[in-house]
Amino acid sequence: MKEADIQKMMHKLKCSRKEAIELIKSDESDEMTPEQAELGKKAKAMPRRYEQSDKPRKKAERVRKVDEIKKGLLDLVLDALQDTVKITGILNERAADFEYMGNSYTIKIIKHNPPKDKKK
Repeated sequence: MKEADIQKMMHKLKCSRKEAIELIKSDESDEMTPEQAELGKKAKAMPRRYEQSDKPRKKAERVRKVDEIKKGLLDLVLDALQDTVKITGILNERAADFEYMGNSYTIKIIKHNPPKDKKK
């Protein structure tokens, strides 16, 4: 406890030297009031949300939506190529692998999202 701190406290709070010393000592002490102790116990009893659980999280089941338009387009392309190429695989409705003249190729159908309107 410094003299400057005591003088500063006396000036700010307009209190006597004795009161200022008591305030500084109470601020520096580690003693807890019964109310503070009770609140501390309640805080320790509360569940912590940031701790990681031992239980594995459940995976959310996601149902994949089939894009019927892409599927139709891929079917049209494969029907057109069916007589000239050997189709080796189809990946969902978006891609197809095939062989032509000893080389392997992949056709992918990509649907682009419409452009967003720019705000002016």
